[in-house]
Amino acid sequence: MDIDPESWAKIAAITAKLDNTSVLPPEQERFARIMKIGEEMGEVVEAFLGALGQNPRKGITNGLDKVGDELTDVVITSWVAMYTVLGEAAPAAFAAAFDRVTTRTLNLPAVPAAR
Repeated sequence: MDIDPESWAKIAAITAKLDNTSVLPPEQERFARIMKIGEEMGEVVEAFLGALGQNPRKGITNGLDKVGDELTDVVITSWVAMYTVLGEAAPAAFAAAFDRVTTRTLNLPAVPAAR
Protein backbone atom coordinates (compact mmCIF):
# COMPACT_ATOMS: atom_id res chain seq x y z
CA MET A 1 0.00 0.00 0.00
CA ASP A 2 1.19 3.47 -0.72
CA ILE A 3 -0.16 6.97 -0.71
CA ASP A 4 -0.66 8.08 -4.30
CA PRO A 5 2.26 10.00 -5.85
CA GLU A 6 0.22 13.21 -6.09
CA SER A 7 -0.37 13.19 -2.33
CA TRP A 8 3.34 12.58 -1.65
CA ALA A 9 4.09 15.52 -3.96
CA LYS A 10 1.78 17.66 -1.83
CA ILE A 11 3.52 16.45 1.36
CA ALA A 12 6.89 17.32 -0.22
CA ALA A 13 5.57 20.78 -1.16
CA ILE A 14 4.22 21.41 2.35
CA THR A 15 7.53 20.28 3.82
CA ALA A 16 9.51 22.53 1.48
CA LYS A 17 7.28 25.50 2.30
CA LEU A 18 7.74 24.90 6.03
CA ASP A 19 11.49 24.50 5.51
CA ASN A 20 11.66 27.81 3.64
CA THR A 21 9.73 29.73 6.29
CA SER A 22 11.29 28.19 9.40
CA VAL A 23 13.47 30.33 11.64
CA LEU A 24 14.84 27.26 13.43
CA PRO A 25 18.01 25.35 12.58
CA PRO A 26 17.18 22.10 10.70
CA GLU A 27 17.76 19.87 13.75
CA GLN A 28 15.36 21.92 15.87
CA GLU A 29 12.82 22.09 13.05
CA ARG A 30 12.82 18.27 12.78
CA PHE A 31 12.27 18.01 16.53
CA ALA A 32 9.47 20.59 16.41
CA ARG A 33 7.66 18.73 13.62
CA ILE A 34 7.81 15.48 15.55
CA MET A 35 6.53 17.22 18.70
CA LYS A 36 3.72 18.78 16.62
CA ILE A 37 2.25 15.28 16.20
CA GLY A 38 1.64 15.18 19.97
CA GLU A 39 -0.01 18.58 19.91
CA GLU A 40 -2.34 17.47 17.13
CA MET A 41 -3.17 14.28 19.04
CA GLY A 42 -4.20 16.43 22.00
CA GLU A 43 -6.63 18.20 19.69
CA VAL A 44 -8.11 14.82 18.69
CA VAL A 45 -8.71 14.00 22.34
CA GLU A 46 -10.26 17.41 22.99
CA ALA A 47 -12.58 17.05 19.98
CA PHE A 48 -13.60 13.52 20.98
CA LEU A 49 -14.37 14.59 24.55
CA GLY A 50 -16.39 17.47 23.09
CA ALA A 51 -18.34 15.06 20.90
CA LEU A 52 -19.10 12.91 23.95
CA GLY A 53 -20.05 15.88 26.12
CA GLN A 54 -17.56 14.81 28.80
CA ASN A 55 -17.13 18.32 30.21
CA PRO A 56 -20.26 19.03 32.30
CA ARG A 57 -19.71 22.80 32.02
CA LYS A 58 -19.60 22.72 28.23
CA GLY A 59 -21.78 19.77 27.21
CA ILE A 60 -21.52 18.56 23.63
CA THR A 61 -19.39 21.09 21.78
CA ASN A 62 -18.92 19.41 18.40
CA GLY A 63 -19.70 16.31 16.37
CA LEU A 64 -17.60 13.39 15.25
CA ASP A 65 -16.83 15.27 12.03
CA LYS A 66 -14.56 17.50 14.11
CA VAL A 67 -12.81 14.37 15.43
CA GLY A 68 -12.27 13.26 11.83
CA ASP A 69 -10.82 16.65 10.93
CA GLU A 70 -8.40 16.48 13.86
CA LEU A 71 -7.39 12.89 12.99
CA THR A 72 -6.64 14.10 9.47
CA ASP A 73 -4.39 16.79 10.96
CA VAL A 74 -2.52 14.07 12.88
CA VAL A 75 -2.00 12.02 9.70
CA ILE A 76 -0.81 14.98 7.61
CA THR A 77 1.44 16.23 10.42
CA SER A 78 2.91 12.73 10.74
CA TRP A 79 3.56 12.47 7.00
CA VAL A 80 5.24 15.88 6.99
CA ALA A 81 7.40 14.85 9.96
CA MET A 82 8.25 11.59 8.19
CA TYR A 83 9.19 13.45 5.01
CA THR A 84 11.24 15.90 7.08
CA VAL A 85 13.22 13.02 8.61
CA LEU A 86 13.48 10.69 5.59
CA GLY A 87 13.16 12.99 2.60
CA GLU A 88 12.45 11.26 -0.69
CA ALA A 89 12.78 7.86 1.02
CA ALA A 90 9.56 8.55 2.97
CA PRO A 91 7.11 7.06 0.42
CA ALA A 92 8.95 3.73 0.22
CA ALA A 93 9.46 3.63 4.00
CA PHE A 94 5.76 4.29 4.57
CA ALA A 95 4.69 1.60 2.09
CA ALA A 96 7.02 -0.97 3.67
CA ALA A 97 5.89 -0.14 7.20
CA PHE A 98 2.22 -0.20 6.21
CA ASP A 99 2.68 -3.61 4.61
CA ARG A 100 4.45 -4.96 7.73
CA VAL A 101 1.71 -3.71 10.04
CA THR A 102 -1.04 -5.01 7.75
CA THR A 103 0.54 -8.46 7.50
CA ARG A 104 1.17 -8.64 11.24
CA THR A 105 -2.36 -7.51 12.11
CA LEU A 106 -4.16 -9.74 9.63
CA ASN A 107 -2.19 -12.74 10.87
CA LEU A 108 -3.15 -12.29 14.52
CA PRO A 109 -4.90 -15.34 15.96
CA ALA A 110 -8.62 -15.05 16.59
CA VAL A 111 -9.50 -14.06 20.15
CA PRO A 112 -12.39 -15.94 21.73
CA ALA A 113 -15.36 -13.80 22.67
CA ALA A 114 -15.56 -12.67 26.28
CA ARG A 115 -18.02 -14.56 28.45
